[in-house]
Amino acid sequence: MTTPANVDVVLKYPGDGTDSTFPITFPTFEVANIIAEVEDTNGVRHTLDITDDFTLSSVGIPSTNGLLTLVADSQPWMTGANLATGWTLFIKFNSDAYNPLSLNNLNALTLKGIEKEFDRLSMASKAVDYKAT
Repeated sequence: MTTPANVDVVLKYPGDGTDSTFPITFPTFEVANIIAEVEDTNGVRHTLDITDDFTLSSVGIPSTNGLLTLVADSQPWMTGANLATGWTLFIKFNSDAYNPLSLNNLNALTLKGIEKEFDRLSMASKAVDYKAT
């Protein structure tokens, strides 16, 4: 798997009261690579907690078809079990979630392992670039 140059590191889903599950289309490596936030109609962002506010499925290499499902609760961003109208969900790649492998000893890795580490570095550099702008 190679990471396409045009892969977004931030996904944006506007709520219309009908959806609670949202696709993660960028490569993920572990649960810690995902940050979820919701933005209210005033532009205020709230960071979601994985244990209380959402669940993840199908996350990890070689998957680019992970899913984030909001937990139905009494939060203001929920209408019943769905993302409320006027709220926006942001799913972001967290580049701070891991320490990249040292590239000094690549002989110890298989080709698939080397490819995975380069994919990680590619996604991390995109996330850092996004944070800088």
